[in-house]
Amino acid sequence: MNVVKGRKFTAVNGNALFLPATGCRYGTELYLAGDYGYYWSSSLYADAPYSAMDCLYVSGWYGSRGYGFTVRAVRQL
Repeated sequence: MNVVKGRKFTAVNGNALFLPATGCRYGTELYLAGDYGYYWSSSLYADAPYSAMDCLYVSGWYGSRGYGFTVRAVRQL
């Protein structure tokens, strides 16, 4: 959006959400900033309690909670 890389999602009602390509942290290192947007969801991955569901834009995956993914609070109206 403008000069910030990321992805815009628009609902059928016209509400929109822009998620910038924030990359992720592991330890003190920042990876893939400007290329990928890694975001945590609020759901644990039940088969592996050390993991949580994440969203790499539209693909649902799970990852170790030790990774520094972005959190974006969104309220459902």
